[in-house]
Amino acid sequence: MTQHQVTTEEKEQTNRSPMCSLVLTRLKEEAITPRPRWQCLLSEYGRWFLWALTVVLAALVFSVALEVMMSAPYALYEATHSNFLTFFMDIMPLLWLTLLVALVALALYELRQTKRGYRYSLLLVIGSSFGLSLFGAVIFHVVHTGFWLDQSLGRQMPYYMSLEKQESKMWHNPAAGRFVGVSVIPTDSLPPLLPSASVAFKDVDGVTWTIITDNLTPKEEELLHTAMPVRIIATSTSPLVLHLCAVLPWLFDHYMPKEERLSHKTAYRERIEAYERDAAVSMKAAASLRLDASEGSVVLDTPCATVSFKEMRQPVSTQ
Repeated sequence: MTQHQVTTEEKEQTNRSPMCSLVLTRLKEEAITPRPRWQCLLSEYGRWFLWALTVVLAALVFSVALEVMMSAPYALYEATHSNFLTFFMDIMPLLWLTLLVALVALALYELRQTKRGYRYSLLLVIGSSFGLSLFGAVIFHVVHTGFWLDQSLGRQMPYYMSLEKQESKMWHNPAAGRFVGVSVIPTDSLPPLLPSASVAFKDVDGVTWTIITDNLTPKEEELLHTAMPVRIIATSTSPLVLHLCAVLPWLFDHYMPKEERLSHKTAYRERIEAYERDAAVSMKAAASLRLDASEGSVVLDTPCATVSFKEMRQPVSTQ
């Protein structure tokens, strides 16, 4: 019986291919043993979980980038940039887009490591990971997750440049007549020598200005006195005193629907274009009288008659 078994083993070894023998020899030398089935299943499910988690994170990242890019058409870029393209390049969320690419690449790797991942084509793997991330980003965008995530990170992380911080940095430029801040002192608390239509205004740099509001519409007056952050356009003829020309809501401390953003932008454009038309009429009248406006011979009706998109993009004196 023993001789028969030995003969059988010798025959099996003879029938084995060199590759098979090499594999069996290595298994014996390295003492490799099969893993339990539960370990294999745990590893497989773990890979799928990591892939799904990566896709969700990519969707969150994509939703922030989507929020930033979709807010661009409603921005008041005419006052800060010469054209929309230069403005869009300034607010381009490069950090989030880079992180998105990294997460999609990680999702690709995790999917490839699954049991049947090697069978899927590269195009299918990339398309499914990116497509699901995009689908999730749209859902997050609809419920404003991207906006709240960007705002929360901006307020909790000093070095993170959120959309709110970027807009504040681009808009607030006292030398160009653009300010971000809040009214801090009621009208009746101001010194008696100032005009009655005056309010104290504290900008984001901590500087307190006295602003004269006699050019404002009732709606702008109401917005200014809400004690909420606002953007203003103003001119100055004396230190720390501003002639207010327009008050615009600060759109970045809370979520605002695109319809409301569009209405504010339309009102803003109409207001500035009206000032530009008034200035053109004054200049035309000066030309008919052969007066040199560049030398100050023309006295415009109000300090706000010099306000224009072009002037707001160029530093002017605030003294």
